[in-house]
Amino acid sequence: MVAVVAVVLVATSHAQVALWVAAAGAVYAGVEGIIAWRSRR
Repeated sequence: MVAVVAVVLVATSHAQVALWVAAAGAVYAGVEGIIAWRSRR
């Protein structure tokens, strides 16, 4: 979902916003991964 939003923003010349969306998605995915990893331990 985040990737789709980022691609749409890049296609509409909102590269700066697309970078922020991609960065926010990466942080969110990282946090989700840590939570999942901790719950398995």
